[in-house]
Amino acid sequence: MAAPAQSRYAALAYRASVNIDPAQGPHTEAAAELSSQDTPSGPNPVSDDEIVSACLEHTRHLADQVIHGDDPHETASYIMGALLDVFATYDHAGGVYVVWGALTDWIELKPQEEALAKRHMVAAAREWLALDPHDDDAVRRYLTHWHDIVGYDGS
Repeated sequence: MAAPAQSRYAALAYRASVNIDPAQGPHTEAAAELSSQDTPSGPNPVSDDEIVSACLEHTRHLADQVIHGDDPHETASYIMGALLDVFATYDHAGGVYVVWGALTDWIELKPQEEALAKRHMVAAAREWLALDPHDDDAVRRYLTHWHDIVGYDGS
């Protein structure tokens, strides 16, 4: 029975990643195939908690890419895209979205500070990987810290 659970998690993680760029043709078709897996009793329902967990795991994978990849700015925008799936179900989605949105805006609005903004992206990614995104207190501390850095006051 481990295989179905693993494939279900893979499907959830994949579904979260598909929303990065829905215009990428083959991904849309594959996601539809994965999400239409049926159980003997009918369609395989996916709970909000499962979607949030898959999405958060995907954001952690993307954070690793921010650190080790070629373009932290592009990957940061993918983190924002992944979070859109859980805005209504993950209490911190909006706050995390603001962090990554502000970091990407920093490069776009102040290109002369691109190197500094990218260093902050890498630091934000490292800190995201160091915490448990299901730990409300840890995420609140992360958000307080990064909202201060990016100048977000919550209004």
